Amino acid sequence: MFDHTYHSFDLNDRLRYQDRRLLSKTELADASFDARYSWNPGFQYVVADKADCFFLLSEGGIFTTPHMTLPIGPLDQDRLQTIVDDMAPVFVDKGWPLRVLYVDACYLPLFKHLKGYHVRIAYDRTFSDYLYSADTLRQLPGKDFHAKRNHISRFLREFPTYQFAPLQAADAPEALKLVASWCAEKGVNCQDMLISDYLPIKALLEHFEQLNLRGGVIRIDGQLAAFSI
Repeated sequence: MFDHTYHSFDLNDRLRYQDRRLLSKTELADASFDARYSWNPGFQYVVADKADCFFLLSEGGIFTTPHMTLPIGPLDQDRLQTIVDDMAPVFVDKGWPLRVLYVDACYLPLFKHLKGYHVRIAYDRTFSDYLYSADTLRQLPGKDFHAKRNHISRFLREFPTYQFAPLQAADAPEALKLVASWCAEKGVNCQDMLISDYLPIKALLEHFEQLNLRGGVIRIDGQLAAFSI
């Protein structure tokens, strides 16, 4: 366990986190506050704030091994050196290697030039973000998207009276019921974050307005049939 120097990561950290993120070059989807907050039950993060940068510490939780997240803020070589020099003894004292996760490629040179450490950089494409062309998604051109166009045409034929609307906080109970019904249909334990995103979705919907989220819902015959956040 990390000592009481660090407090548990929660909604009260949102403004500080977002302030530092605006000064960061990170473009990772996982680096958004919403992603960090909603998946936090699986990591049990605590907060560290050093060298004018904000980062999180975890013993690994259910997903991985002990680590710290990439410090967000005006990170430069001197700030990273200071942070690593401060945190390395904490990890060594627990017998853990110091791992830093969620590092954008633009920050790799800073890690390569750390003084006094042997740095090993690992890349796993499994955890890369998906990047899509907005125009391609809007138009679905050519034969590569033939199946998707057919899927949409079938939906429009079968549900011509469907309704689309922006996701609202009031939709939360129905949305969670929909996720729970999907879990039941698939035989998935909703409470197990290794196989279900029910709990992260629940965390987002319960604080929908505080997090300033956006999304959409599709209703068929008045019933919520799909949603996105």
